[in-house]
This record gives sequence, C-alpha cells and structure tokens, in this order.
Amino acid sequence: MPARLVRPLGVLLVVLLTTAGAISTSAAAASTYVVTAKPNKTNLVLGQAVVFTGSVSPRASGKTVVLQKRYRTTDAWTNERTATIANDGTFRVTDRPSSLKPRYYRVRKPASSTIGAGVSPTSKVLIYKWHYLTDLSSVDDNDMDTEVTVTINGDAYRKSMYADWLYLDGDASFIEWNLSRKCSRMVGTFGLSDDSETGSRANIEVSGDGNTLYSRDFDLGVSERRTLAVGNVLRVRFEFTALAYPDVYPAVGSARVLCRF
Repeated sequence: MPARLVRPLGVLLVVLLTTAGAISTSAAAASTYVVTAKPNKTNLVLGQAVVFTGSVSPRASGKTVVLQKRYRTTDAWTNERTATIANDGTFRVTDRPSSLKPRYYRVRKPASSTIGAGVSPTSKVLIYKWHYLTDLSSVDDNDMDTEVTVTINGDAYRKSMYADWLYLDGDASFIEWNLSRKCSRMVGTFGLSDDSETGSRANIEVSGDGNTLYSRDFDLGVSERRTLAVGNVLRVRFEFTALAYPDVYPAVGSARVLCRF
C-alpha cells in the first residue's frame, strides 16, 4: 500500500510546483502595463490630425491613457490628450498640431495599485505646409516673370511663372529655388501661355540638384498637371527652351511645394 501512494504524491508535488511557477511568471509579466500605440501617419499637412490607436495589457477597461509629446529627445514629456480604454483593452486618441515643429509622441498608462506604469514606443511626426513657389525668394533667374496670373489651355492660374523673352529657336530662360531638403512634393500645371503665337513650341524641364524630375515638349493648347517628388532636393530648377520660331511663353501654373517650413 505505501508503495502505491508514492507515485500520486510525486505527481501532485510536480503539479503544485508547476502551478506556482506559472503564477509567479504571470505576476512578473503583469508587473508593468504593456502599451502599444501606432499613428495613422507620420507626415502631416498643417491642420491635419494624427490619430493613435493601440492597446493596453493587462486590460484596464474604463481607465485612462495619456498621449504625451515633446519636441526634442532631451525635453521632458508633457501631457497632451487623454483617452479611455475600451472593454477589449484598446484605445484611440487624437492630436492636431498647430505649428510646424517636428515632435515625438508616446502613450502612457499610469500605474494602478498593483501594476506599474507602462509606455508605448516613441513615434516621430513631421509637419508640412503648402507654399506657392512664387511666394518664396528665388536664388537665380533669367528672363522670368513670377507672381502673375497666366492662362494655360483656357484656364487661369494665379501665382504662376512664365518665360517672357523666348523669340528664337533655342532661346532659354530659367529660375531656381532652394528647397533646403525640407520638401516632399511639388505640384503644378505645365504648358504654354495662351499668349503664345500660333505654331509656337517649347520644352519645360524641372530638375533637382542636376537630376531631371520632369521634361516635356508643349504645343499651344496642351497642358499637363503633375505632382513631382522632391524629397531631399536642395535646389530645384525650372528651365524653358523655345523649340520653334514664333513667340512662345512656356509657363507653370500655380506651382506649389509641400515643405517643413
């Protein structure tokens, strides 16, 4: 009889030790909250909102998380917004930046009476703003008019640029701006001003730091709206070249750049 009791007692001892280890491991895992938070975008246009969605574990439904912000990695964190944790442990919190300063965000779950505070990984968010190119100071130009309204293929475009002195085949004008490697994209409508003579033709080329970003030959009555990637471009150049004898006025209508300034 005693021999028959040894085995069940041994099994019971193993079960108890295993259970105790699991409880200990669970308690250690829950010593602090685990927080995740992901922004819907990391590049914003000024005026847009950034939305963070995430979760808290262990679940703390009905409790509060805090969205925190700082501008430099050496700054102290400041509380920006709060949100309530849902029954499934998830949350959603929104902020709408009012300046162009780059910023860092994280989400913090304050400590409870039994579990320590937890924070999410940090997210960096950049803020951009649209500028008309003609509102910026150019660094160099030749025979260019800016800050004018130009009609291209029947449509009027304000704050535009056009070459005003192309009369012979091969004549060229240009204008350049510094983007300082702080812009992401540029948009504009390309073509010939409707003031160009019948039969006129010209090439419009856009380059960034010497690399061609766009090039097309245009006849009167033809236009094209294009968006160009200008990320990491220091200097952008627009060059206009006459391809036929009649007076021609190549133009870019309402050109804008999206930049961090």
